[in-house]
Amino acid sequence: MKNILKKCVGFISVATLTIALSTVAFASSYQLFFYFEHELKGPTRYFDGQNIAFESTPSTYPSEKHPNAKPTDNLYTATLYRDKGWFVKDEIGTAILNRDSYGKALWSNIGPGNYYIYFKKEQDRMAVADDNARMYNY
Repeated sequence: MKNILKKCVGFISVATLTIALSTVAFASSYQLFFYFEHELKGPTRYFDGQNIAFESTPSTYPSEKHPNAKPTDNLYTATLYRDKGWFVKDEIGTAILNRDSYGKALWSNIGPGNYYIYFKKEQDRMAVADDNARMYNY
């Protein structure tokens, strides 16, 4: 009876540890949806690693360019902030990305904490959207 009890306790311990480790492993990878016409504050998420990456393959709506569009109108910025609560934030860095193709931003050696991305682009009566962007530790 003691052997069976030891095996059950051992199995439960291993199962609990496996679940806990898999939760930690996936805790710092988030899918994002964004749609903005000028600027947008993304959701705040907790990251437990040292480095954060952002990947996106956005689209622009409407898809045709405005007749008076400037060459820089096909870009947007993604600025990473560390959220320290109650209106306190640290700007980590800004990436300039293309509105209509794959882009990736990397921020290194920033440490664990709560982070969000602030998106911004020119006001040109167009929107930038992605329903499958990702933020994750690398």
